[in-house]
Amino acid sequence: MIRKGIFLLLFLKVFVCFAQSSKAHVEVVYNFKIIKDSMNKSSIQESENVLLYNSNESIYYSKDEREYYQAITNGGGSLSTIKTSMGNIIKYPKNRGQVYRNEGIIYMTLPLGFDNYEFSESIPVWEILPDRKKIKNIDCQLAKTISETGDVFFAWFAPEFVTTEGPFRFKGLSGLILEVYNKNKTIEISAIEIKKSSEEIKKIPYFRLVKIENKSKFLKARKDFMENPYIYMGEMQVLDSNGNNITRKKMERFTKENVFLN
Repeated sequence: MIRKGIFLLLFLKVFVCFAQSSKAHVEVVYNFKIIKDSMNKSSIQESENVLLYNSNESIYYSKDEREYYQAITNGGGSLSTIKTSMGNIIKYPKNRGQVYRNEGIIYMTLPLGFDNYEFSESIPVWEILPDRKKIKNIDCQLAKTISETGDVFFAWFAPEFVTTEGPFRFKGLSGLILEVYNKNKTIEISAIEIKKSSEEIKKIPYFRLVKIENKSKFLKARKDFMENPYIYMGEMQVLDSNGNNITRKKMERFTKENVFLN
């Protein structure tokens, strides 16, 4: 009876922890700013992204994309469309993709054509710098990392928030990351709101999700996509208001805007 009682207590403890693991403790809203053309500093695109996290899990996504899929799923809201050779289709949000963490593993989902590719992503290797400053009256310290492609990123993190969380794949420091930017300032991510949360941590329910082993396969697929977008779009062509084929133009704009992945 004693052993049964201990087992029951352990089971209940594990069950409660599992049940709580899908609820966020904190929500951080970030302003995501990207200069689409590094030669034209006025070509700025901004969006609001959300990070929900607890000690075991986190999800980072675009608010626009979350609302888009909620509208698709629930049948509410008014969504704009684009004209194609196969009729009008619902226009995707400009900022797409999500980053999900489960324990110490990061899963990245990025768009390619009408598909979404999911793969595991590594946590950056950080160098802690001596610089300090206050952000929203919070003491922060500076860190630096270099991406696989050689791009240098800086992050301001707040040790008073005991977590290793941050926006996008920028995680692994001893405090919540409040700001991230690359060396030439074409990408800037800044926290604009931090609050308690009990919202459920769950992935965006993508309709066309392709799970692949690693990032290198995604980069190869992306290279093929840039060279021939029709591979990933089938026979469908994007048309303008006069019925002219503008698929290639759309794809060229995609390659210019996706400097974050580059």
